[in-house]
Amino acid sequence: MKQLLFFNMKKIYIFALLVGMLGCSTANYEALVHENDAVTKRGLHPSKFFTKIPAEEPKDFQSMEGQVYMQMLPAVGREDLQVKVSGYRRVAGPCQPSSNTQSDILATIADLAKSTRIVIINEAHDQPRHRYFISQVAETLSEIGFSVYAAETFSSIISNTENHAYGLITDGYYSNEPVFGELIRRTRSLGYKLVAYESTFDWSDESMTQSEKVARREEEQANNLIEQLSRFEDDTKIFVHAGYSHASEVPIPSFGGTISWMAARVKQKTGIDPLTIDQTICQSSSDSFGFFGNKQRIEPGQFDLVVGHPDLSFNRNRPQWRVDLGQRLVDIPESLRSDSDRFIIEARMIGEPLLAIPVDRVMLWPGEDVALLLAPGKYKLTAYTEGKDSLKAALLTIE
Repeated sequence: MKQLLFFNMKKIYIFALLVGMLGCSTANYEALVHENDAVTKRGLHPSKFFTKIPAEEPKDFQSMEGQVYMQMLPAVGREDLQVKVSGYRRVAGPCQPSSNTQSDILATIADLAKSTRIVIINEAHDQPRHRYFISQVAETLSEIGFSVYAAETFSSIISNTENHAYGLITDGYYSNEPVFGELIRRTRSLGYKLVAYESTFDWSDESMTQSEKVARREEEQANNLIEQLSRFEDDTKIFVHAGYSHASEVPIPSFGGTISWMAARVKQKTGIDPLTIDQTICQSSSDSFGFFGNKQRIEPGQFDLVVGHPDLSFNRNRPQWRVDLGQRLVDIPESLRSDSDRFIIEARMIGEPLLAIPVDRVMLWPGEDVALLLAPGKYKLTAYTEGKDSLKAALLTIE
């Protein structure tokens, strides 16, 4: 790693020998400050994470505050803190593993997907590794003609930003996370058309019960998906990314009753039998993932395939599976750190704006040794300190 350049909101520090090589100037610094101000005005500043993730753990992890805390930790690269929380309810449980390898899983998915126009896969919103697997499935499906990718979290603007190779932090709620950002990059590079299907009704409507709200959302999601599908040719194939039970293709017990979730409604309304894939129910007991078939954990016909992931392991507080994929553990420059306050570091490819979903983001508490995870390339780092308006940045190259 070679550290190249530092900025500060009050002063600019430039290594004189590198000015010509980098083409750096006061104008570049001012543009960075202008970008930061624009992001702040849109209510999208990274400092929002300090509010969603308090310095002290919530006392009740089943409360709304606790659930937001747990969901947001992966968005700031801290799955290591998430797995240490004792008593937190994990949806995935042990299931009987199969002998399938990863290549068998993808081949099976491709084989089954050939007989349908719709494939629906779910995720746990606090598991970035699920998004990596979804990117693998997207690549596999693209080889057999799937060309539309719809994600639950996407806002309606996603279809208007396809001129960007990268995703934007305005694209959606859960998508403002580095692995999801890479999923957006991957699907776009494969030629997918990205579309939204999320319901937009007022969830705070107190005249509706919780089950009525869920049913309303599922109905609107299903109708939105069908409308999106109708905009394309009759043989267009769509890959749908949802959360948890939304991918259930039969009615299941929920909220004290029985609810038809989004996938079941799409199946009933279109007459198309989707291929449904679950990643949230079973957890692998080995160091690899595979198919699982513990029917006691699901309703008959709820999913066509159940994929389980192994437990997470960590290297310098970052997920080992990302290291195994070739990303490197990179020290955070001392000039960007804080010895007294929490701080967030974001890494973006050189030339990409602050509105781009970073390729990595990590929140650190004072005194922690937590690395960035980056592939070889040239990056712009930005640092945000809790309770302070100052912005610091660095350019670096990973050889």
